[in-house]
Amino acid sequence: MEKYEISIRTLVEFILRYGDITTSDKPGQNVERAQYGAHIHKKLQQEFEKEKDYNKEAYVRHTYEKSDISLTVTGRADGWYITDDKLYVDEIKTVEFDLEIMEEIDPLHLAQAMCYAYVLSLDEKMNSIVNVIYYNIHTDEKRIMQKEYTFAELEEFFLNLCERYISWISFDRERKVKLHVQLKELKFPFPMYREGQRQLCTAVYRTIERENKLLVQAPTGIGKTISVLFPSLKAVAEGKGGRIFFLTARNAGVLAPQDTLLMLNSKANDLSFIALTAKEKICPFELACNPEDCEYAKGHYDRINDAVFESINNYRLFTRDVIEKISKKHKVCPFEFSLDVSEWVDVVIGDYNYLFDPRVYLKRFFSSKQDHVFLVDEAHNLIDRTRDMYTQKLYKKSFSEVRKKFKDRENGRNVYNKAGKVIRYFNKLNKSLDDKDYVVTEEFDNTMYMLVNDFTVCLTEFLHKVGSDDEKVTELFMNCLFFCKLLEIYDERFCYYTRKENSDIFACVYLADPSKIIGETLELGRSAILFSGTLEPLQYYYQGFGVKEDDKIFSVSSPFPKENRKVFICTDVSTRYKKRAFYYELIAEYILGLASLQKGNFIVYFSSYRYLKDVANCLPAELMDITVFIQPQTQDPDEREQFVHDFKSEPDGVRIGLCVLGGIYSEGIDLAGDRLGGVIVVGVGLPQVCLERDIIKMVYDRNQWGSGFMNAYVFPGINKVLQAAGRVIRTETDKGFIVLLDERFNENPYKSLLPEDMKSGCLYNKNDCIKEIKKLMES
Repeated sequence: MEKYEISIRTLVEFILRYGDITTSDKPGQNVERAQYGAHIHKKLQQEFEKEKDYNKEAYVRHTYEKSDISLTVTGRADGWYITDDKLYVDEIKTVEFDLEIMEEIDPLHLAQAMCYAYVLSLDEKMNSIVNVIYYNIHTDEKRIMQKEYTFAELEEFFLNLCERYISWISFDRERKVKLHVQLKELKFPFPMYREGQRQLCTAVYRTIERENKLLVQAPTGIGKTISVLFPSLKAVAEGKGGRIFFLTARNAGVLAPQDTLLMLNSKANDLSFIALTAKEKICPFELACNPEDCEYAKGHYDRINDAVFESINNYRLFTRDVIEKISKKHKVCPFEFSLDVSEWVDVVIGDYNYLFDPRVYLKRFFSSKQDHVFLVDEAHNLIDRTRDMYTQKLYKKSFSEVRKKFKDRENGRNVYNKAGKVIRYFNKLNKSLDDKDYVVTEEFDNTMYMLVNDFTVCLTEFLHKVGSDDEKVTELFMNCLFFCKLLEIYDERFCYYTRKENSDIFACVYLADPSKIIGETLELGRSAILFSGTLEPLQYYYQGFGVKEDDKIFSVSSPFPKENRKVFICTDVSTRYKKRAFYYELIAEYILGLASLQKGNFIVYFSSYRYLKDVANCLPAELMDITVFIQPQTQDPDEREQFVHDFKSEPDGVRIGLCVLGGIYSEGIDLAGDRLGGVIVVGVGLPQVCLERDIIKMVYDRNQWGSGFMNAYVFPGINKVLQAAGRVIRTETDKGFIVLLDERFNENPYKSLLPEDMKSGCLYNKNDCIKEIKKLMES
């Protein structure tokens, strides 16, 4: 007997959903309801207890069985009582609209109450009266709307709901039974394992089996994607794990797991996956998301279940193209459609933020711990990405702009006044800074918190009563909510600062150490595999991911011949900030040395765009855009793709790209074969000195979590260097060189952080290095 469990509310809202995608859920509505709804429920329940023999918060649970499926439904009725041999069941709903305009009970509210009534009346099989009690949170008015049912009517309704849901899970169960047979028989999809690959697959499987986490450092070319997906699917087939989430750091990261799953599906054709695309990218219209403007939003919920059920019965591979095709056919929102489909597939591919970002994470999956398997690709990005997700700034200018909008608005005077208090406090802080640009404190500013919270509560009330389509109002509101939320979880891992910026001033809650949050988030699943080509130094990432003592580290050496890669450590250049300008010409001579070769594609990496431009200014003008090309700064994906595309196989001349470390051209490109013959990395990659990095340093030093400077600057810098160096050798036949250009590469701690095969690189100056490169390229 296969067992399933679902809440009554979830069952009803899934099977019976209807209507439009609307903006009636005004910003902050869910937050406000969560804070106020429980209070209203308690208040009404206390009133009813005084009037009658009343039972509040009744937990209900009932199991319905059909064939070999056992479906248990659970829930909590707000209250019930018996009068004149009839069962009365209460369902309390808080609302904001005029109660007199209601002609009928909302079908979803009524359905919930009917389900509670059926389960509560099972023993006596008595007739029931369901009371849906609507309470206006602004006027404190309530309206009780009743419907009476016989036990037979309730039973028919409840069993019909269960039958309809079982039709969904029956199909899904049958597919999974076939899939698990296919996966158990599935062979590794390549003729042989590369060196270290079989051991990696074994380590991943055992980690999932033991419900632990694993940090994997494996070089490009070993086949990391198949090495984590293949054993994960094998584990799921054995009942050791549920849905797999393949989480990526960037959009292009979707391609590798998608291609791998397409290949595996050819062997196990019931394997299903979906690649999630951000709402703003997959929306086919440039319209507001409401039924007045968008035909897909109008009646979306009337059509969505048919669209999803038809799709999961006929498709297994939900790429972006497939999602767009189906949503167009059924006229449903492609983003909402993809989220609904994700509940019926085996593997979900998506950005980190679907799990880690507290503002957009997928509540349907991650509200509580489940049997998920998390595969976190390019995990070296996770620490900084999580910092960004848990950091919030509030600008005085934003309050000033929003305040003006409420000066003459009806019911807006309170918002206007509250915003004014925040602005005046910002002015006070500005004066207290005197000649300083910023002030950093261990504790947050409680006065600012109280003022922002008061403003937020006031604006929430206004938005609930009146609403607003103004983007600036909505943006400030959401930022204030998150600002206050961060201060409510503030601890020694955060820092608070106030800073002047141009003619403005802002307050910021900054997460310096995200290890606790990353660790707690990963605990929402059964197991997590965090992998990258460069997790150096491993101990930095072990600490930064917040893993436990029994979680393991697995490191794989490069499977490619060591003689295919030549490393040059050149110490005749210093990239220290104070000395940097003295070496622009010499670095330019290294680039000219590459330009003098007969043919080849090369990339030179710099720590910043400004540094890149300073060196580029020393190059002859006739080389620029003919032999030497600066990376595009545009966000246009076509221009970015063209820049990479121009590094062609079998080059008949020399092409040199000048790029920035840590950007998409240092870890987001794959130039195999002779599309890239070598790289020069200028400097040890230290992030630019800035307030945020200094705060990280301060927090680590203050809490004695290791060297602040190493954690804030050195470790992230070296990782960028290794990422750039990893562009060179991508396959077994690739050959190329890496030039590490900075005297510090021969000094500790930088030298000690390099991989062993890079530490052994011989020391060179410019002339000897270029001479050796020419020999290498001619051989």
